[in-house]
Amino acid sequence: MSFSADVPTSGAHADVGIALDAVSSSGEPILGALAREPSVQVDVALWFGAAGEPSTAVFSGDWLARCGRSFELWAEVEHAESDPRREGDPPPDRVTVSWSAGDDGATVDIEGMDTIERQRRLEAALHEAMRRGARRVRIGLHARTGIAGIVIPDSIVQAFRDHRTDLEISGERS
Repeated sequence: MSFSADVPTSGAHADVGIALDAVSSSGEPILGALAREPSVQVDVALWFGAAGEPSTAVFSGDWLARCGRSFELWAEVEHAESDPRREGDPPPDRVTVSWSAGDDGATVDIEGMDTIERQRRLEAALHEAMRRGARRVRIGLHARTGIAGIVIPDSIVQAFRDHRTDLEISGERS
């Protein structure tokens, strides 16, 4: 079973929670309905367009706390239909994780790694952010030749829910 939601945008920002609340089953938001089905795995997938300005998907910490259940989050930048040839080797894909917790915060650049190593470093950065009490986490996907794809496991999304941490994910092809 899969559902799609059109995400309303304000500028280049899209509140994904509002869009997911609009997807309903018998008049109830779908994530709330699925909260009564713990054996059903829920994945939320974000695809960022290959052209134009970077766009950002926003999950507010308050919405995450009340949405009814956790989910695994997938995000990637779509491939461009036509990729102009550039001189020399293109720069590698990069994922940037920034977080803030009051006066504390950090930025981690994850660049030019294979998918498994990129995922391992992403999860380590997110665990550190949660350990340090992050109130806001920003993840930037900067795709050059690949998709700069990531997966945020449901256990980490659950930590965001528990701490009411705002999550922003942006994607762009450069």
